[in-house]
Amino acid sequence: RGERQVRNAAAVLDAMGCDDPVLYYSNFNRGYMTASLLVEEGIASWSNARATYRNYDPRPLGAYEGQPQALMEAVWAQDAKDAHIKPPPAEDSMAPDESAESVVDLFRTCLETYTRLESIYSGRDIVQVSHIDRTDVWQAALTGYPLERHHELAFDHGEVRLIDMRGYDEERPEETLKTCVAYGPRTLERLVEDGYCDVA
Repeated sequence: RGERQVRNAAAVLDAMGCDDPVLYYSNFNRGYMTASLLVEEGIASWSNARATYRNYDPRPLGAYEGQPQALMEAVWAQDAKDAHIKPPPAEDSMAPDESAESVVDLFRTCLETYTRLESIYSGRDIVQVSHIDRTDVWQAALTGYPLERHHELAFDHGEVRLIDMRGYDEERPEETLKTCVAYGPRTLERLVEDGYCDVA
């Protein structure tokens, strides 16, 4: 099912006009497998692919690492109250204070990431493969959405979103932000209807 989701994502990227992008992906195995399939589908090339570590890896959850999904609901509820609060640290970690990150911590790495990408690849398409919490905080940061409500922007597995800020108007932020994000599921629905994709 995961492979089909990525192949559908490739079709969506192609339909959205993704042109010879730089591909940044998490060094986790599922990030590498996603990148491999995107290259196989001709969306990107390995010469323009970059494996990354901390800024694209899953959010560090401290004592909640590897725990049931229900605990994630508690983390998101906490995020909604205060974007500065971290999950409890992992006391057996070599660096307990660094074993968990708040939404604000994710936002800081987002700023690092986009400052670097803008300085190196301004004007180019960039495909980013990452994990829940990082991806929705990225979208919140780029579009001015409240950080503490980032989980409202959570991505589905294999979901593509195109964020294009070139049409953003600082004098009409709420109106123009709506045009900056193209949601891949709508494009995927059209591709399925036209017979280009199968539902994953």
